[in-house]
Amino acid sequence: MSTKSISIKESLKFAFNKTVENWLFAIGVLLSATFIIFCVTSIGNGIATLLSNSIPYLGALLALILQVVLALFNMYIAVGLLYCYIKLYKEGSASFTDLFAGMPFLKSYVIVTILFGLITGVGFLLFIIPGIILALKYLFYQIIVVDEKTQAIEALKRSGQLTDGAKWQLFLFLVILYVLNIAGALCFVIGLLFTVPMTIFAMLYIYNELLEQTDNAQKPA
Repeated sequence: MSTKSISIKESLKFAFNKTVENWLFAIGVLLSATFIIFCVTSIGNGIATLLSNSIPYLGALLALILQVVLALFNMYIAVGLLYCYIKLYKEGSASFTDLFAGMPFLKSYVIVTILFGLITGVGFLLFIIPGIILALKYLFYQIIVVDEKTQAIEALKRSGQLTDGAKWQLFLFLVILYVLNIAGALCFVIGLLFTVPMTIFAMLYIYNELLEQTDNAQKPA
């Protein structure tokens, strides 16, 4: 197992500066995604309830189908939001239309999210610790699907390669991010509008740091 190092302090410094420099877009696109998901989910749940109450048996089935559609739509917006931040990280700019550019990644994103849930779910059933280890191992699966345009299984394997030798550092990193977002939530929740973009940028920083170390280690001497 290779040993890697991550720069937690540098990632947070970078994330803070990146969020400050792009605060209007970073916060605006997050608010837009949240608003869209909230509106569509509220309307969809209302329709699902109406179907269940007004059409016996068939209504329940239609409501279930609608819930699946809503879940897929929410993932579509989520992957679009991630795409926006990745584009902003790599290219220095992004647009609000990029929020709706996630369709090419959606299939792999949905499959890998389900696989991640199943794998870590089984791990957490096995006395929690295995679940934490697996969650750390596959931490970057969503980013990899969008950034490297990989399929679901490849994204999990790739994440395993990146996090190999860095899991305890990543655990500390995630604890710090958790505390950061708790602090944001305590600031009348409004603080999350800053800490969530900062969290994503910090994750992208660490991801790219591990990506470089992994690829350099795999190059022939």
